Amino acid sequence: MSQSKKESAVEAITNTLFGMGLAYGAQLFWFPVLGKEFTTLENIYTVLFFTGVSFFRNYIVRRFFNPDDMPTDEKLFHKILEKGCEDCGNNFSVVSSSPSQIMLLECDECFKQYRVDPMLQQAERL
Repeated sequence: MSQSKKESAVEAITNTLFGMGLAYGAQLFWFPVLGKEFTTLENIYTVLFFTGVSFFRNYIVRRFFNPDDMPTDEKLFHKILEKGCEDCGNNFSVVSSSPSQIMLLECDECFKQYRVDPMLQQAERL
């Protein structure tokens, strides 16, 4: 499933707001166990600081794994790897890769080979 940047942000905000409440409750319990006493305002500042860190982390990780943001040659490569061998459906190993980014893949089971040319957006069985 791919998400737009806005959908990623909404998910990150929802996740982070839920985490804020959980973190605040955890702080009220855990800090006294450690012998630390903070005012309500200090606890809120602590939650807000780590909330910002959490939001940033969540959003960046989500965007990193969004396949729509991958360059086209990476999309093709991942699509071929996910699909597997046409004959047996097993995984591929990368046999070689050239400076022009043409890759040679080989099926791990039946050893059939495929040539992947990202510039032409095609893969052909050899």
